[in-house]
Amino acid sequence: MKKTQGITKLSVAGFKSIASEITLDIKPLTLLAGANSSGKSSFMQPLLLLKQTLEAPYAPSGLLLLNGENVKFTLYEQMFSKGCDKFTFRIDVPPEYCSASFEKISGQKEKISGFISSFNNRTRQIVCQVLHVPGLRGNPERVYQATGTGPDFPKRFEYYTASIIASWAETKSDKLDELCQNLSRLGLTSKISAKRLNDAQIEVMVNRLPKNGRNRTDMVNIADVGFGVSQTLPILVALLTAESGQLVYLEQPEIHLHPRAQQTLAEILVEAANRGVKVVAETHSALLLITLQTLVAKRQISTDIVALHWFQRDKNGTTEVSTAKLSEKGTFGNWPVDFGKVELEAEGNFIDAVASARKGTK
Repeated sequence: MKKTQGITKLSVAGFKSIASEITLDIKPLTLLAGANSSGKSSFMQPLLLLKQTLEAPYAPSGLLLLNGENVKFTLYEQMFSKGCDKFTFRIDVPPEYCSASFEKISGQKEKISGFISSFNNRTRQIVCQVLHVPGLRGNPERVYQATGTGPDFPKRFEYYTASIIASWAETKSDKLDELCQNLSRLGLTSKISAKRLNDAQIEVMVNRLPKNGRNRTDMVNIADVGFGVSQTLPILVALLTAESGQLVYLEQPEIHLHPRAQQTLAEILVEAANRGVKVVAETHSALLLITLQTLVAKRQISTDIVALHWFQRDKNGTTEVSTAKLSEKGTFGNWPVDFGKVELEAEGNFIDAVASARKGTK
């Protein structure tokens, strides 16, 4: 498959906690890490705002669609950093970049004149092709609404998952076999299928066990198995659906996954990045990070296509970002990641508590 670059950089300034301009590289595998409310989601929201505005024929003329499926605001002023009267957003799509600013006008309704028109048609198309899998992916359903199956996927991607699987089954696509293999690797199920009940509804069935020879007689509705299957399925389908250069934004891909499955998920993300997919994952998983380091050390992914961005707030509440460069051995120097430190402290506290309890019984 020929690899294309797609989005290579994003820049944001004056937006929520991001007061000063932050410009980050978007590599085929980009991890956004940091404490809660440190600005990870805020950095990606302007891109999602633009996506939901371009996709909506009912968006107010010349204005951003504030309250949509990808991002929800009720007032324009909610977007601006404290003390800022302008926010700017830039997308780099080689060989060019597109930039736009949104200014508050004192005493008048905020206007966004020229914001949307600042982005050329090529950039608009790439933005609309972003696949967004949010952190809240809904409960498993007994039946799913039939949808289109591409090439465009407006709003959030999880709505399309069942229809895509049904389409793969009907066309006998190799992607369905790859999906089953990945689900089995994660320890979730050994087989998945989707069938159309009628013109409007699709049922998703899975094997109860992760490895049992894909026995057709042991298939049950997805609502009758563990929550991890329904939460992970949109991620796996999005990664298989995306073309080279297409950006897949994953929020908390590790939720509801056993630690061992989180390690396997890192391998699947690496495989997608090596195919040229632009995977941007917002994560709190220490296991995902350390597995990525291991895969770099094993030379299963090049450091050139990995970006690690750590978000934190300064004493004034403003977002700051530290970017790490992985060495060929998988190390990243003084990047301020605290995942491992927290786990070590927790283990140390437990050992101290056990020791104190033993002293108290003597």
